[in-house]
Amino acid sequence: MKKGIITSLICLCLVGCYTTQGFVKYEDSKLENVQLAIQGTKTMLQTLDFRTGLLVGIFEPYKDEIPQNIIQALKESRELVKKYQEEGELSDYEYGKALGLQIRLKSEVVTSLVKKYAPTALHFIGGM
Repeated sequence: MKKGIITSLICLCLVGCYTTQGFVKYEDSKLENVQLAIQGTKTMLQTLDFRTGLLVGIFEPYKDEIPQNIIQALKESRELVKKYQEEGELSDYEYGKALGLQIRLKSEVVTSLVKKYAPTALHFIGGM
């Protein structure tokens, strides 16, 4: 009986150690991914001012038609770019926000373009 209990306890300890080790590896992997994303975001921030200006230049004549959330994402992106240019660094939260804003901005721009031009394109495609 004692032998069975001791064996069970040893097994539980081994499983616990293995689970803890797996969790640590998982967290290390997440940390590596975050560090890689921050490096990519730093590179993105170096060209973001230009790309934001390009979008403003393209869409300026249509500014009344642009959804407010796109304009807001552009403004917030510019603020983060200015801070990055002035200070040379952002907090991890700000890097995450900068990357998230770009993902949202691209999604909103694509969605807006599809809503605006897809009906016309589908009309022409259907008429072929």
